[in-house]
Amino acid sequence: MAALLKKRALAEYSQTIQEPSTSHLPIKKLRLVKKSTPTFSNSAITLINHLEECKTSQEALKLLLLVSDLDLDAAEVQDTIKKLTDHFKNESESAVRVKILSLMCEIGHKHNSDVGSIIDETIMLLRNDKSHKVIAQGMNTILKLGNLVNDTVVVFHQKLVEVAKIYLKDVSHSVKRKCLEIIGAHTPLGEDVEKVIHLVSSFFNHDDARVRSQAFSTVVTLHERGFKINPNIYVDVCEALKDDYEIVRHVVLQLIYILGNSYPENVILVTGSDHQIRLVDDAFGKVCNAVTDLSMNVRMLAAKLLGGMKLVSPKFLSQTLDKKLMSNMRRKRTAHELAWENITSGEWASGKKWADDAPKELLDAESINLMSSGACGAFVHGLEDEFLEVRSAAVESLCQLSICNPFFAEMALDFLVDMFNDEIEDVRLKAIDSLRMISEHIILRDDQLETILGALEDFSQEIREGLHRMLASCRMSTSEGLKMCVEKLLDNLKRYPQDKRSTFRCLQRVGSQHPELVWHLVPQFLNIHPFFDTAEPDVENPQYICLLILIFNAAQHSLTILPLLEPHTLRHYLYLRDTMTQYVPVLNLPDLNYNTIPRPMSVPESLKFLDNVISNLDIAESPLRYGNLVVTSGKIFLT
Repeated sequence: MAALLKKRALAEYSQTIQEPSTSHLPIKKLRLVKKSTPTFSNSAITLINHLEECKTSQEALKLLLLVSDLDLDAAEVQDTIKKLTDHFKNESESAVRVKILSLMCEIGHKHNSDVGSIIDETIMLLRNDKSHKVIAQGMNTILKLGNLVNDTVVVFHQKLVEVAKIYLKDVSHSVKRKCLEIIGAHTPLGEDVEKVIHLVSSFFNHDDARVRSQAFSTVVTLHERGFKINPNIYVDVCEALKDDYEIVRHVVLQLIYILGNSYPENVILVTGSDHQIRLVDDAFGKVCNAVTDLSMNVRMLAAKLLGGMKLVSPKFLSQTLDKKLMSNMRRKRTAHELAWENITSGEWASGKKWADDAPKELLDAESINLMSSGACGAFVHGLEDEFLEVRSAAVESLCQLSICNPFFAEMALDFLVDMFNDEIEDVRLKAIDSLRMISEHIILRDDQLETILGALEDFSQEIREGLHRMLASCRMSTSEGLKMCVEKLLDNLKRYPQDKRSTFRCLQRVGSQHPELVWHLVPQFLNIHPFFDTAEPDVENPQYICLLILIFNAAQHSLTILPLLEPHTLRHYLYLRDTMTQYVPVLNLPDLNYNTIPRPMSVPESLKFLDNVISNLDIAESPLRYGNLVVTSGKIFLT
C-alpha cells in the first residue's frame, strides 16, 4: 500500500505542462528613460538665480546645499545676499530658511567686508519669523559674524546685545542659549557688569539644564574677556554643584575655580557654622568633593583643576592625601594600619577577636566640617579612579602642586611611585615624568627605589627611557640603594641592548650626583682586592663601560676615588676619553708612579706621529742590500 502511495505521489509531481507558443505575437521592447535633471554651471550666483525656478522646498534645499560647496566672488556678494533674503521671505519651509541663514553666515566669513550688512539683513529677517529653529540659527549667525568685528566698535556690539536681550524672552531653550552666548561674547567692556551679571544670574535656576549651563558659561566668558566678577555670586554658584545634570556641574566647577583664584583672601562663612574660611580654601574643598562625582567628565575636570589652585592653605592641601574612614564619629582604622599593628606586635590575627577594625579614636563632632571631609583623600580617589583620564589628570595636578610645595612633594612621593604600576602606559609615563620634575624636592628611599626599578622590566622603550631620565635626576639616600639601582640597570641592559646610550646618560648623571655613595662601592664595582690582582676586564663590555662612566663622573667631584683605581683602569680611561667623550669627563688621573699622565696629543702632534709611522713603513718595504744579498719582505735573495 505504501509503495502504491509513493508511486502516485511521484506521478503527480513529475507531470510537465507545456505553454502555448507565443512566436506569432509581436515582441515588446522596453525602453528605460532616465529622468533628466537640470544642469547648472559651477558658478554660485548662477545656482542662486535658479532658486525662483524651484517648485518645491526640497528642490530649493538641494540647490542651496550645492551653493555652499562653491566659492563666491566678492563682487557677487551683494546680489547673492539680496536673492537669498528675497527667497527667505517667500519660503514657507523652516528647514530652507535655516539653510539660508547658515549660508549667509558662511558668506560673511569668506568676505569680511560685508559683515555689517549681512547682520542687519539677518536681524530684519528674524522680526516676522515665528520658527524657533530659524530664530536660533539667526542668533548663531549674528554671534559668529559679530566675532569678526573689532571690539572697538562699541555701538555695533551694543546693538547685538540689545537684540539678544529681546529674544531672551523666547520659550525655546536653543534661542535662550544663543542669546546668552551673544551677551557673554559681545557685551562692551565699558558696560556695567553688575547689570549684566544680574541679568545672566536670573537664568541660574531655569527649568532647562541647557539654559542653566549656558548662563554659567556666560559668566565664565565675561571673566575671560576681562570683566571683574562680583564674588557675592559664589554662594549661588556653589548651590548649583548639587544639580542633577552633568553639563551644569561641569561648568559650575570652572566658575568656582575662577572665583577661588581671583579672590583667594575673601572670607566666607562655613555652611552650618559660625567659622570663617578663605574663599580659595572653600573653593578647593568644593573641587575636591567633585573628584567623587558620578560623571567621569566632572571627575576629570575636578582632578585637573586641583593643580591650578596653588594658593590653598597647606593644612587643606595635606588633607588631599589623607583618607580617613569614619564610623559613628569615630576614626576607623584602615586595613594597612591593622596589618602594620599585627607586624609590629609580633602576632597575627587568630580570627577569635571580634570587631578587630572597630573605631577607637573618639572625635569631636564639632571639629568635623564639610571642608575637612570634602578635601580628605581627594587625590587618593583620583589616583584610584577606574578611568584613565581621571587618573592622568590627578597625576598632573599632584605634580603641579608638588613643584611649588616641597613639603607636599614629600607626601606625594609614595603615591606617584605607586602609579608606576598602573595598567595604562600613558599614566605610567606621566607619573615617571612627574617624579622627575619634582626630583629637586625629594630623596628616594630604598623601598621606593625598589618599586621604581621594578618598572624597568616594562616592554615599552619609552617607559624605560623615561625611567632612565627620572633616575638621572633623583637623589638616593643610601649606598645600598645606589648599588641596587646600578645592578638593576646592568641587568636591564643585558635584556634590552638597545637602551645602551640611555643607560650611559643615566649613569653619567647618577655618578655626578652621588660621589660620596659611589666612593664606598668602587672596590665592589671594579672587583678590586687589597692583596690579589684580578683579571683585567674587557673594555668593550657594555656593563663594564657603564661602571666606568659611573665612577669617572663621580671622581670628578671626589678626590678620594682617584687612589682606588687600578693601573688598567687608568688606561681604560684614556681609551674611553677618546671614544666616548660625551660620557667621560676630563680628569687628571695619576699613573702607577703617581706622576701626572701627559695629556693626549693634539691634532698636529698626531699628524706628525702618523707621518713618521708611514715613512718607517716605506723604509721597511724597500729592499736592503748587503753585498750579494738582498733582504725584502722578510726574505733573503742571492744576486
